[in-house]
This record gives sequence, structure tokens and C-alpha cells, in this order.
Amino acid sequence: MKNKCASLYYLLLFIGIFLMFTNSCKKKDDTELIPTTVTDIDGNVYNTIIIGTQVWMKENLIT
Repeated sequence: MKNKCASLYYLLLFIGIFLMFTNSCKKKDDTELIPTTVTDIDGNVYNTIIIGTQVWMKENLIT
């Protein structure tokens, strides 16, 4: 009985570690999260551009 519990424990531990490694290797597609436009409180719409890993506005704020 004690051997069966230990075997079940190790099997569940192995499955947990296996699932942890397989799920952590997936790469997110961050391109869907990057906005192509930004709107200010007045309703002005500004286009954006990606430079390296940063998102920048293509034009200055209209004031």
C-alpha cells in the first residue's frame, strides 16, 4: 500500500513538472497587444510606430 502511494506521488510529480515545462515554452504573440492608434481625451487620433521594443506616436499632441 505504501509503495503504491509513493509511486502515485512520483507519477503526479513527474506529470506536474512535465506540464510546467511544456506550458512555459509557449511564446506569446505580443503583436496583437500593440495599439496602432492612440486617442486622447478630446477625441484626437494619433498613429503609432514601433521602434525596437517601444511604441511611439508618429506626431506631436494637438493642443
